[in-house]
Amino acid sequence: MNEERKLAEFPRIRIIHMIVLTIVTFGMYIPYWFLSRRQALERLQIKLPYVAIKVTVLLFAFSILELFWTSSLISIQRMWGEDILPIQDYPLLLPLHPEDSFLSEFGFLLFTIVNICSSFNIRSGFKKQLSNQPVNGWFTFLFHIWYLQRIINKHAALDASEQETA
Repeated sequence: MNEERKLAEFPRIRIIHMIVLTIVTFGMYIPYWFLSRRQALERLQIKLPYVAIKVTVLLFAFSILELFWTSSLISIQRMWGEDILPIQDYPLLLPLHPEDSFLSEFGFLLFTIVNICSSFNIRSGFKKQLSNQPVNGWFTFLFHIWYLQRIINKHAALDASEQETA
C-alpha cells in the first residue's frame, strides 16, 4: 500500500489538456512530461534515460533553428537571384545546404525511440507497483504518456475515494 501511495503523489492533469499541450508544443510536452515527473519516478525506482531525453530536446531545438536557416536562405536567394552558398566550390559547406540535411529525420527517429522506451520503462514500474491493475502494452505503445497519465489519474482518484471512506 505504501508503494501505491507513491503513485498517487504524481501530478494529475486531464488527458485532453495533455493532448492539446502536445499539439501546441509540436510534441515537446512529451519529454517535458518525463522530465517533470523525474522525482516521482525515482521514488518508485523507475529509471529513465534522462540524458537521451535531453538530447532529443536539443535536437528539436536545432531542427527548429535549421528550419529558420532554410527559410531565410531560400528567401534571400530568391531576393538576390543567386546561390548564396557556393557548395560546388566548398564541400565543407555541404551540411549547410537545406536539401542535404538529415538532422530533423534523425531527431524525430531518436525522439520516437526514446519516448517509447521511456514509456515502457514506466509501464514496467507501474506493473510492479500495481500488481492488481493491468497496464496494457498496446495502449502504452499507441498512447504512451497519455495512457500512463490516465493510469495515474485513475489510481489517484481511487486512493482519494479510499481516504474519504476511511
